[in-house]
Amino acid sequence: MAAVDPRYVYEDLLTMPDDGRRYELLEGELLASSSPYPRHQRVVRNLVRLLGRLQDSGLGEVLPGPLDVVFDRHTVFEPDVIFARAERLGIVTERNVSGAADLVVEVLSESTREVDLGRKLRAYGKHGVEEYWAVDPEAGTIQVFRREGEAFVEVGAVGRGGEIDFLGARLKVADILA
Repeated sequence: MAAVDPRYVYEDLLTMPDDGRRYELLEGELLASSSPYPRHQRVVRNLVRLLGRLQDSGLGEVLPGPLDVVFDRHTVFEPDVIFARAERLGIVTERNVSGAADLVVEVLSESTREVDLGRKLRAYGKHGVEEYWAVDPEAGTIQVFRREGEAFVEVGAVGRGGEIDFLGARLKVADILA
């Protein structure tokens, strides 16, 4: 008798209902979260606008979620924003992003904070994401993590008065959180 793998795979994710929830896979475990609040979406809009300047300069492509980022059959996330540098745009396919983007941004909420700063952060590092930002609208900060080996090192938390350097652009935290 063949063993049955009880973990979810990407093909299972594609059959999930369109019920307003966001479904992701973390090492075969199904994660579900409710649709984001307007404040969350404003932060995403601001990030897309600001990172769009880098796209306009030909440095890469910025994409907002929901968008499947497929690392393997058992690990598929829908980050809030990704940025892929121009030389790596081959990871952006017609259906999804297949592999690690250069920058992944998650906007934290009460329901996602623990997973976003724990298991997902470790998975992003393991699968090759170069930089990860955890935006906390409540605290008014952005935690910046950069990959070293297969893990992230926190560069620091930047408050409303600060700036984040990404690909030579200085992004004001206040503009992101506005």
